[in-house]
Amino acid sequence: MKSFLYALFFLSIFTYPIQSQVIWNEDFDNYTTGNVDTINIANFTTPFSSYMMSQGDWMFWEIPHSYSSAPQYTITIETEPGRGKIMKIQDIPVANTLPTVQGTSLFAQKMIPNIDVLWNNRTAGNDILKYEIEFHFGVEGSVSGPVYMEILSISRQNSIIPNNIPAIAISLNKDSELVGTISPFPYTEFWEFLTPWMWQKVIAYVDYTTGYVYFEVPFLNLAVKSQDYLSGQYLKLFNHFEIIFRTDVAVNGGFRQPNVVKLDNIKVEAVNTLPLSLEKLASTTFKVFPNPATDVLTVTNSEDVGIVQIELFDSNGKKVKTQEFANESQVQLDLSSVASGIYQMYIKTIAGIAVEKVVKK
Repeated sequence: MKSFLYALFFLSIFTYPIQSQVIWNEDFDNYTTGNVDTINIANFTTPFSSYMMSQGDWMFWEIPHSYSSAPQYTITIETEPGRGKIMKIQDIPVANTLPTVQGTSLFAQKMIPNIDVLWNNRTAGNDILKYEIEFHFGVEGSVSGPVYMEILSISRQNSIIPNNIPAIAISLNKDSELVGTISPFPYTEFWEFLTPWMWQKVIAYVDYTTGYVYFEVPFLNLAVKSQDYLSGQYLKLFNHFEIIFRTDVAVNGGFRQPNVVKLDNIKVEAVNTLPLSLEKLASTTFKVFPNPATDVLTVTNSEDVGIVQIELFDSNGKKVKTQEFANESQVQLDLSSVASGIYQMYIKTIAGIAVEKVVKK
């Protein structure tokens, strides 16, 4: 399961001023419109050993599931009314002339330049690193094959081959299900559904004073706190931004509209505080006991934050239980009908969602 935003202003004369420094920004407005390139395996000798550099030092490469000489992706810079220039990535449906699927993964990567220097020279107290992206996605409704778009993937990387450990990711599957992930430890996820064919925003915050990671999805009025904090070995500067677009270009025999993702206003900032939507959640500590549990689990918190719902998800992301509550700060969850195993528990509160790991004996 498993972020951060701000402008420089005073909420009132009694509130602490929010400080924000833009470390890196990508709005594509200085790019040249037109086709960046058409991507297919013929462009490369072997995956990862060859790649294409584009405007703004974006790097693209493809990993095929089965080889095909047909073009499989197009990347363009386009002007969109009311927005300016944006980057558009789409697959190219092709006729399925081979007995196997022609699913591919397109990687679009951008290294955030000099983030170490910029971070070390930040204003004192700006100890939260905020990553923000606006995106627009469209998944053809008739698609039954694999469609997966990782629209925000931030990791510490020192070479061309991605090393997504640790990593923060926001992903979309073919059902428009948004999955937020923090890995490798503590592994945290959340699942929510987004509306396709419209612009939306996701924000991730990494608090370098506490090690916690937060997600904010304004369109869903969603705020999420990581299940635990990142320890020193994982709490690194995240300097690598990546889009992964995985699709079966031959699904439905190639007779469908392209799957599309558009990107705009990618921003990295150093800020001094979390937004109001996350402040209460950040200060709340949830206690879950006994854990491991048998039949009944008690959930309470340090700030008397009202709990309205708890959901349990198994290791495959399947929801196994939902229980409603009347805005209570201490609740009991009935686990008598739940099989033994390890679960992710969404504690939905009036302040946002907290995530905890639960073991059922």
